[in-house]
Amino acid sequence: MNTFIRSKALCVLVPFFAVTLTATSPAYCQTNTTKRPIPLEQIISQMRKQHGNVVVYNARLIQEDRRTVRLIDFTPEFKISRQGMQRLVVDAFTGKEIELVTMRLPMSLEKTLANLRKNHQIANITKTWIENNQGNEIRVVEFTDNTKKRWHAETDAYTGLLLNEHSFEFTLSGKQVPLSDILNEARKTHKNMIILRTTSKHRKNVPVREIVYLDENGYRKRLIVNSITGETISDQLTPTLPYQ
Repeated sequence: MNTFIRSKALCVLVPFFAVTLTATSPAYCQTNTTKRPIPLEQIISQMRKQHGNVVVYNARLIQEDRRTVRLIDFTPEFKISRQGMQRLVVDAFTGKEIELVTMRLPMSLEKTLANLRKNHQIANITKTWIENNQGNEIRVVEFTDNTKKRWHAETDAYTGLLLNEHSFEFTLSGKQVPLSDILNEARKTHKNMIILRTTSKHRKNVPVREIVYLDENGYRKRLIVNSITGETISDQLTPTLPYQ
């Protein structure tokens, strides 16, 4: 399973700096009021103080939750470490490291939803999936809030950072079992399942929740649950096309 996800991440990344960093740079002296972000070269030099010699494969400047950050993908030295590719989130104006994650596996769906709940009162998860957007893995979550407004949110698949979102009107019909309850029940059987996609649909006129996931052995499976009762309809292997 780890090899599957890691190989997908590596195939879209080309080394950004193909040399290790050896020069020491001065400490950051800019503040939050700086109009321009700290130069990328300075941030990478600062990384060396914390993480040793590194090779940077990709760096992006993005707006996330009212702040500007850099996402930097790197590996220590010239060889892949035991942790594989890593993604560092850095404040673009202060240089402060916000978060460091490995890129072996996407962030769990539950953690992604927890991040979204910091800014939204989520009433129901309609659909989720992982897709490749210009070489970057993102998790898309469609949900409705307590005011019955429907949202489409795009998050970084590995850090959970909110990349983009928009809302539109949508009316729900019928009471359904929350996705969180369905996942909790599913994890009793597959504790280490990795959620790839969830969908709400109808099957023989019955509303169902379809969940595509990788189980603890790395096998791709499709779980179909009755959305009203929470009863499992089927849980079986599915074709191994990535993220579909």
